Amino acid sequence: MGSRFHRDFHRRTALNVACLLIGLVVVVVVAGARPAYSTDPPVMRVEPASTKLSGSEAAPGAVFTVEIVVEGVTNLGAFEFEITTDTTFFKFGDFNVGPFFNSTGRSASCLQRVGDDGSARFGCTTQGEPPGPDGTGVVATIDLIVQGIGAGETLLLLSNCSATDVLAEEVLISGCKSAQLDLNLPTPTAVILGTPAPFPRMAKLPALQNVWLTRQQGTLEEPGKIPPPDCLAGTDIGRLSEGLSRATTSPNPKNPSVAQQIGAFEFEVHYDATKVCVGITSGAAWSAAGAVCLIEESSSKPQLEGVARIGCITIGKGLGIDELAPLALIDIYPQPEIYSQAKPNQDNGVVVQINNVDCDLSDEQGHAIPVFSCEDVDITFRYLEGDVDADCDVDAFDAAAIAFRWGAEKGSLTYKDFMNLEPSGTQADDDIDVNDLQFVYGRVGSTCDDPHPPQEPVNPKGDADQTPTATPPSPTPTPTPLPPGAKPRINVSPDFQTLLLTSPPPLGLCSDNPGPVTFEVIVKNPITTEDPKDPSQFQILGAFEFELQYDEMSLCVDVRPGPIPQGQMNCITQQAGGVILYGCTTIPGSGPPAPQPPEVLAEITVWVESEVYSIISIGQKRVFELVTKNCKLSDLLGHRIKSTGCSGATISVRYP
Repeated sequence: MGSRFHRDFHRRTALNVACLLIGLVVVVVVAGARPAYSTDPPVMRVEPASTKLSGSEAAPGAVFTVEIVVEGVTNLGAFEFEITTDTTFFKFGDFNVGPFFNSTGRSASCLQRVGDDGSARFGCTTQGEPPGPDGTGVVATIDLIVQGIGAGETLLLLSNCSATDVLAEEVLISGCKSAQLDLNLPTPTAVILGTPAPFPRMAKLPALQNVWLTRQQGTLEEPGKIPPPDCLAGTDIGRLSEGLSRATTSPNPKNPSVAQQIGAFEFEVHYDATKVCVGITSGAAWSAAGAVCLIEESSSKPQLEGVARIGCITIGKGLGIDELAPLALIDIYPQPEIYSQAKPNQDNGVVVQINNVDCDLSDEQGHAIPVFSCEDVDITFRYLEGDVDADCDVDAFDAAAIAFRWGAEKGSLTYKDFMNLEPSGTQADDDIDVNDLQFVYGRVGSTCDDPHPPQEPVNPKGDADQTPTATPPSPTPTPTPLPPGAKPRINVSPDFQTLLLTSPPPLGLCSDNPGPVTFEVIVKNPITTEDPKDPSQFQILGAFEFELQYDEMSLCVDVRPGPIPQGQMNCITQQAGGVILYGCTTIPGSGPPAPQPPEVLAEITVWVESEVYSIISIGQKRVFELVTKNCKLSDLLGHRIKSTGCSGATISVRYP
């Protein structure tokens, strides 16, 4: 997901630079070459660096604004950063450019991407003739919206900070400084001598996230779940940042008047090696401080199945490492088998827990620093719903791929279980029908950046460990269903008709013969089943199909759309050997088809073959059956609509 943001960001930067080159001699003289820093190189930080929210400030829905400050820059022309929060505490609101960035009169243009895992990326470029700003100031502001689910200490993690001058020359950003937030923590009324200071939590962020599975090899003709050749070769990676929830406040054993300064750390990562492999690198602040790190993970120690570890120590003292900077970065790669254990249906995914074990901190003298807890995370590896070509968006290619396989059953050459999407889970059938088609069509336009419908990462712990909101949610209204007999049923109407033959027998095509009879395929009752995504609403018809069987030696049959599909549905027909498979799906973006049931879905016209005229004598009759089977209804998202089945009709053929 990040690669698309980077492409857009750098494309805009390049575009702005191209604009600047037109008549930019004055700017070049003013801007000069890349500056040499005589003082400390620039940094970016979150302001305020530490704050406490309580009372109305910490109520669900309350908005708290933080600033992103850049220090010590020259001729600033563009910047970007990534910021991560714990979604049990906050979600992101508005991102806005800060007053410092365009303070010299240049025009700012910004891009942002907010994920459902608590991470966001924001970047801005400028264009115009004046040089960029120098010094220190606010380049962005971010609104955080209190969720009211969690309370306590959390970290607002700033990472991947970068900047350029107006000519796109890199501005060296030496570090990203994060912030610590305390939510709903009681303010002590008195300081009691000897009360231990709060200890930091050692946690990975984000605590919950989706990792979207994409096609690693293959072509549009053979799309989907082809995995990477081995685990570490994959590009679908869950990225975690190990850090402290707060700065250390425990007293230094050598000088109790000051707090301990972190000088070393270690931790282990425990995981299911049959599902994932793990890579670990030390944090940038620790690398810059010259820390010596011992790392054992899937690449350096593959024999340690299910365990990865890192330990870093610093040499000397007074290094002043930012304690809120990431200790380490952990990459979680799915094993190739994961790609075949999931498919792009509803609520799909393989959930993997990454356990934090044996978290230890010590100060620069080797004294232990107390740690309150090691926090675990959960990653859901999943396909985007309806993304049958696995490229992180649902588009015309997905629609074409599944439409090509409409009507295929298990065992046929065109059947692919990866595209058998509805119903989901253990109830899955063994065919690709109109429900599967509508499952894809109803999601056209959905992307991994903006899934439709929302596909939140799975929390295996549910809400058991979460703090309830102050106001309990109001009960969801449930629609009052109609009596069982009122469930929708697909009928052929009327159920009996007489077809009168003419004399003499006609010649030519069957469909040119006179006197055909016409039937309607109707949904007898309104739809009154609950919408799986919103139980307060009824399902809305989005697609249907049925199978019609007849005696092809005696009859010829044609099926056409009824009033419901006209203009708002695409209808397709497969006809062979006395069997017609007929189905209609909603055109993406056209809205619900109207009118809704009870209404006519299709019209059936029946003629008799010319040979029938010679085998029926005056005063005799022949009876033929129109048999309907496998009648199916689905809503706009491809979920099956329960019905009571379908019925056919009888045709009596005779001379007048």
